[in-house]
Amino acid sequence: MYTGGLNGSSKNYAPFEIQGNRFDFYFHSDSSVNGWGYKILVVPNYTAPLYGTPLTFETSHPYDNSLDTLEHIKCNGALSMKIVFDEASKTECNCDYVTFWTSEDKSNALSVNYSGRDGSQNWPTESNPFVIPGDKCVWSFHSDGSVNDWGVKFTVTPAFPEGTDLGVWEAEAAAQVAAREAALAAAAAEKAAAEAAIAAAKEEAERAAAAEAADLLASLPAGSLVKFSSHPYEDGLDTCETISIEGATSLTITFSEKSSTEATYDHVLFMPVGEANMYFGRFSGGRGDSPKDFPGVGEQPPLIIIGNTCDVRFHSDASNNDW
Repeated sequence: MYTGGLNGSSKNYAPFEIQGNRFDFYFHSDSSVNGWGYKILVVPNYTAPLYGTPLTFETSHPYDNSLDTLEHIKCNGALSMKIVFDEASKTECNCDYVTFWTSEDKSNALSVNYSGRDGSQNWPTESNPFVIPGDKCVWSFHSDGSVNDWGVKFTVTPAFPEGTDLGVWEAEAAAQVAAREAALAAAAAEKAAAEAAIAAAKEEAERAAAAEAADLLASLPAGSLVKFSSHPYEDGLDTCETISIEGATSLTITFSEKSSTEATYDHVLFMPVGEANMYFGRFSGGRGDSPKDFPGVGEQPPLIIIGNTCDVRFHSDASNNDW
């Protein structure tokens, strides 16, 4: 996309080469403030370009939620770069996507957003590639907070002028591949270390919670139960557990003062066994100082269920968890 020049604004009308012998171009103007316009010179080139070894770029497989990544693509001296996506590429359509830009400030997009799967995809292919003029650009990958897939993988094939020593490019491409592999290995090691630390902290928290539950249970009447989530609980949970205490005529439900969830979105439901549309109570709150309505917490009275059984469901959405 080329624009600029009015009232001293910066212009980006740099020469570029298009592979092939035909192209379409579009001109758009809004409803106010115009300038001199444009004039384009098209010069045919009858010599075949030299294609260098392709570079490969990709996300992790599968990719994570809530990503916003940027990476430079450089093919020094190339006339253009041909982008072709691997057939395995799959993302949530229109929500998780790849975009190509002139620079990392993302002020000038070179492409539409590429995304999709199972028939909704718009990935450039070998028969219909995306060709970027020039020898450099930036690609970005965005994913939202839910629903991911395999990810993307694509090749960048540079086209060089006739007479170019491709050996120079081969050496540069090998150096880029080595640097990228080293960076990916370092990132994977850092991610593994972070995951191990999280797992260890979770295990310690669960041991502490189990010990606390055992101490509490020892102080309660015989037959009582103590139930708890992980601390903190995970995103995207939908669990159900049946509580049944033989011989009881009623169940008195009281929560720990520590109980805290994202209000409304992450909640505990007490329901008749096997019932999906009836419940004795729905409880949440505490995150961000939101009000809590857990039975037995603060001035809330305990929840009393007549009978000796109920289902307990816990739901958490895709973001913002707590204790």
